[in-house]
Amino acid sequence: MPIVKVNKKLYKEHYPSGAAAVVWVSHAGPGLQRMEFHAAEARIDTMSQTTVRFSSDNGRTWSACQPVSEGLRLLKEVEVFEYSSCQKLYDPASGALVDMYLRLLNEYHLDKLKEQPGGFPHWFRRFREQVDNRAPYPFTYYRVSRDGGRTWGKPGLLCYEQKGADFDADNPLNPGFIRPNQSYFGANIIRHSNGSVIFPVVHTHVAGDPVYEWRPYCRGARCFIGRWDAAAHDYHWQAGRPTTVAPDIFSGLELDEPTVAELKDGRLLIAFRAANHAPGRPPRKYFCVSHDAGHTLGEVQELNYDDGSAFYSPESIHQLIRHSVTGKLYWIGNIIPEVPPPGDRRRYPLVIAEVDEAAPALKRHTVTVIDDRKPDQSP
Repeated sequence: MPIVKVNKKLYKEHYPSGAAAVVWVSHAGPGLQRMEFHAAEARIDTMSQTTVRFSSDNGRTWSACQPVSEGLRLLKEVEVFEYSSCQKLYDPASGALVDMYLRLLNEYHLDKLKEQPGGFPHWFRRFREQVDNRAPYPFTYYRVSRDGGRTWGKPGLLCYEQKGADFDADNPLNPGFIRPNQSYFGANIIRHSNGSVIFPVVHTHVAGDPVYEWRPYCRGARCFIGRWDAAAHDYHWQAGRPTTVAPDIFSGLELDEPTVAELKDGRLLIAFRAANHAPGRPPRKYFCVSHDAGHTLGEVQELNYDDGSAFYSPESIHQLIRHSVTGKLYWIGNIIPEVPPPGDRRRYPLVIAEVDEAAPALKRHTVTVIDDRKPDQSP
């Protein structure tokens, strides 16, 4: 039987140009404050027409939409994607809203770029002959707001290696900047029961990676653990030790877009989307567990049902959410009944399932479809 009753209504139509409608929702304070980020997406992971609005009564009424500058910039023949995470965290220790911010650098042949309506490059080809022959280059920052997300302080780079040069818009591919501390941000940030703020990242450098010099993304995953330093009036961040997928076991598998939750016994569950480049491997979700609040991460394993059986899940983002009333932990993502096409080309149906926190695993009998593609809809 379904574990929830699903009611659906159209919240935002696609844009007249055909671009997809993007809406990110987040709490923005200790009470009923909310914020919504709206954007158009005409090219993968590229936002335009970005606006934000605010509510002080949990969405009953909203402020007017305000334009924000997140999105794509072109600097010295380098595309620089800059955008914040959809999930913000209000931390009572600092009395502020904490946000994670991604800066992703790509270089393309400009003579091949042609613009389509809306300002999006219609044809592009990745240029890999860069520093270290690698692309792209992701970096994760944190930033803090004291007015509910209306304004933000200066972003600070999350470092697990010695800090290099600062980002320079006049020289974005400076080796002193792009070499150390690469990481791609996770899907959510949480406050642990011990008072720390925990944020998982992926694509971090792991010592001994035999293909580090040419891999498009690094192979490691780790957590950053933050605590508010009242004297410094800032967060102090500690980088946890990384885990990885052993290349001799899972050749071609990269961990991506992690989501984190604190389990009832204090352990952390970090669940990953996997970028699967090996032919013949069924698409799965993966996870690891931390017994020390993110300082170390355990072995990466397949995320299965509580009866031990496996399920298919494409390369798509997912989320762990604990219900504020029942206390139950839920996973929301895509589960597909048959082997889907390679990669991320099928992202339906969308389901919710309760998490067996002892295992951890998904309780198979709780899997409930939230929405599915209709036969007359675009594939």
